[in-house]
Amino acid sequence: MTFFSLRAAMAHADKAGSLHVLVISSAAGLLAGSFLWRRVFSRHGVRGMLVTSGTISSGAALVCLANEVIPDRELLWVHSVVFFLATLANAAIGAATVSWISAFAAEDRRAVLISFAAALAAVVSTVLGAVLGTIAQASVAAWPVVIVLALAVVATTVALRAPDRPPATGNSASALQAGPDHR
Repeated sequence: MTFFSLRAAMAHADKAGSLHVLVISSAAGLLAGSFLWRRVFSRHGVRGMLVTSGTISSGAALVCLANEVIPDRELLWVHSVVFFLATLANAAIGAATVSWISAFAAEDRRAVLISFAAALAAVVSTVLGAVLGTIAQASVAAWPVVIVLALAVVATTVALRAPDRPPATGNSASALQAGPDHR
């Protein structure tokens, strides 16, 4: 999201009214995510959330890339679509992380792992987004967007191999939710 924010800030800095359009599209992405990710999780589990999130992130990068090659560039509505998609995809990461750690980690380690994962994701995405955003601001080339697209495709591919359901052990989250009679 940091990358797209810096990209849009450069493209629309001198246009009045652009900020509220981007804020509204981000808010709409969060709202849509609250409904979408619950449904995806109930049907496809954590792996489904991660794969769908990576696919949506790839879509956001493709839309941004298409905007780069269109002769009349820097269209505000295109960036608002990118913000919507990036926010929608990003909303799944925190929920999927908590769900996955809760299912696979021992109960006494969950809080530390969830906190560490959230902090690590925030630092990595901020630093990577800032670096790629700064590079993108320095040039008008589309290759920083291609890097973001490649990272989203790699994340989706890795998510396809992630374990999805917890093993049937006594300390898994599903066993704890099932109650003492089903352990």
